[in-house]
Amino acid sequence: MPVTPFHLGAGVLLKAAAPTRVSWVGFALANVVIDVEPALNLVREGDPAHRAMHTLPGATLAAAACVALLRRPGEWALGRWNRWLSPAQARWLGVGATLPRGPFASGALLGAWSHVGLDALMHFDVAPLAPWRPGNPLLDRLDVMHLHALCLAATALGLVGLLLRRAYALRREAMTKAG
Repeated sequence: MPVTPFHLGAGVLLKAAAPTRVSWVGFALANVVIDVEPALNLVREGDPAHRAMHTLPGATLAAAACVALLRRPGEWALGRWNRWLSPAQARWLGVGATLPRGPFASGALLGAWSHVGLDALMHFDVAPLAPWRPGNPLLDRLDVMHLHALCLAATALGLVGLLLRRAYALRREAMTKAG
């Protein structure tokens, strides 16, 4: 599923659980970078679409490339996002425009590895443990409908967690100003 939004729900949940330790931007960028491979393979040759980037070593290299090449452009994009927001929108939707290397790297790694794991559950041509072990030991361990439901549930839980964190921060800020 090239550039699927379903993968990103796990990143939302991780961001809500560990907001200072995991970058959702790093998570998302790693997922997109990894899915460039099957998109190109499908256009050029067809199946098998999932190859080197859909292994743990390939995904790790993709995460490293994200950290090396995409962290600064990600900061630029966040700065643009913040400038587009009105002051009222910025209260709830504004984000920090810096992407510290540690959280960005952990987000990229978690995004890359979870991407391989999620795709391995549903794609016959993913070999997550290659080159050490051929084949896909995770295939069909969970049907696609349940997999998508879990991804959507992770998104919903993560969004609730992020909203609660933001509401708590705004309340604490208001109390500090009043007191």
